[in-house]
Amino acid sequence: MSILSNHIRVRAGAIIIKGDLILLTEYNDPVRGIVYDLPAGGVEPKINYRSSKEGSYGRGIY
Repeated sequence: MSILSNHIRVRAGAIIIKGDLILLTEYNDPVRGIVYDLPAGGVEPKINYRSSKEGSYGRGIY
């Protein structure tokens, strides 16, 4: 049994469209190079939802 089979990640994402534009995030992955993705975020394992939502974990962006 894999360690991932016991974990469900809480995640939220969005598709934001304005006219003929779609909002994407861009980051430089060391293996794949420049990657574009839809805006999203999640709660890391062992971090509770409330502290993540309140910005007291990670970069504090909410």
